[in-house]
Amino acid sequence: MNPQVKKIVVVVVLFVLAGAVLWWRMQPSDFDKQYQANLAKGQAAAPAATPAAAPAPGSPAASPGVPAPPQSSFQEADVDIAQLLQDIQEVNFSYDEVRLARDPMTPLVGPMAPRRLGGGEEGAADSAPSLEAQLAVRTMTISGIIWDPENPVAVVDDEVVTIGYAFSSGVIVEKIEPDRVIMRVNESLVPIELKEP
Repeated sequence: MNPQVKKIVVVVVLFVLAGAVLWWRMQPSDFDKQYQANLAKGQAAAPAATPAAAPAPGSPAASPGVPAPPQSSFQEADVDIAQLLQDIQEVNFSYDEVRLARDPMTPLVGPMAPRRLGGGEEGAADSAPSLEAQLAVRTMTISGIIWDPENPVAVVDDEVVTIGYAFSSGVIVEKIEPDRVIMRVNESLVPIELKEP
């Protein structure tokens, strides 16, 4: 058989297959047939539109040819705006006085995030030292790190520390890395970067 004829036969067979697939995909599915049947039943069973209620005599819409005003689903509230404005109280509030110093690069969630314990008297007792320790960690500076995979040493606030060292504020040196020291404050891990010279 001639190669040109073979190519033509293959192209014709591909067009026939493509047409068959296209026709098969255009046929409605069982779901579509059921949906159309239910839609037709619902439209046939729908009652005829109910006539609008007659407007009260004497109202502007009572005259023929004037449509009735639309009914609102909102109810009118009896509110005295002047009284509401008088009840507004101004509170003196200084954000700078109550805000905690926080590094914006510290994550809010995850193992490196500071945790806040709360709830009840027990939580309040635990959260006070935690807050003091977190503030102490924020003020610490790392001025040097001697990196060794087995025994790294860091200089924190002019004090030589190793892994496991506990400060008086309750902060523990958790890990020493080549460019930072990770401190443990209760259950939170707080990284402190090496201070640039």
